[in-house]
Amino acid sequence: MTELKRSRREVVWMAAGLLFAFLSLPTRSTADTGANEETVYYGERCFNWNEEHDGYCPASDDSYSYLSASQDPSDCAIIEVYEGSRYTGTECCYSVVMEACYDNTAAGCFD
Repeated sequence: MTELKRSRREVVWMAAGLLFAFLSLPTRSTADTGANEETVYYGERCFNWNEEHDGYCPASDDSYSYLSASQDPSDCAIIEVYEGSRYTGTECCYSVVMEACYDNTAAGCFD
């Protein structure tokens, strides 16, 4: 009977040790793996415009095609255009969210 109690005790201690070892394992988060993370750049992009000839700057929803057409091909891709615009006298400017492209910093992605 003593051996049976001792073997049960050993099984309980082994199970507790395994549980402790399992709980001590490091966890992988998205920060560690880089998964499910989106890195973006917030900035402003403009295109040439003449309000006297063309009227007010296009609405933000309509500005994406103008911004894309005037964008340097090596610049970061525009993901989203925020509401509102700013007219500088020669350009319509919009706040944008762009894909962060670290290889293109010389192209003005991070100005």
